[in-house]
Amino acid sequence: MTVYEISHRTAYAYDDDVTTSYGRAYLRPRDTPGQRCRSSRITVRPGTDVLAERTDFYGNRAAYFEVRTLHRDLVVEARSVVEVDREPVDLEVLGARAWDRLAPPPAGRTWTSCCPRRWCRSPTGCAGTPAASSPPAAPSATRYRPSSTASTPTSATRRVPPA
Repeated sequence: MTVYEISHRTAYAYDDDVTTSYGRAYLRPRDTPGQRCRSSRITVRPGTDVLAERTDFYGNRAAYFEVRTLHRDLVVEARSVVEVDREPVDLEVLGARAWDRLAPPPAGRTWTSCCPRRWCRSPTGCAGTPAASSPPAAPSATRYRPSSTASTPTSATRRVPPA
């Protein structure tokens, strides 16, 4: 059995005061054959007015939160301890593009590195990627959008040595 500590952090910095924030987080590991979540905790700063959890139809654990306190920064953190009791996957056996061997693509379509889980319409491009000549998307009209100082989500996993 191997035990892992998993941490995730997403931070938002807003250009102006925000009166209300709503969020849904799928950050709690679920129990599956060979994996058990020992503990899991989600923290939102500033504090939440509502924090509710549920399990969706597929067994994913979701947290919903509302922050109704005036704020310019919002931080969502999750920490979990998971024990895994199964043989580790040998990544060398899988290879770099294992999905190519899962099923043959339909006639006229291929797998590409830009969207390994979607079928592409041509061998040279991905249907999910805009053409190079496409104009850039218009700026968001949302009044309270994250500023350019918003951080990207960060996650870390650390193996816990046996006691």
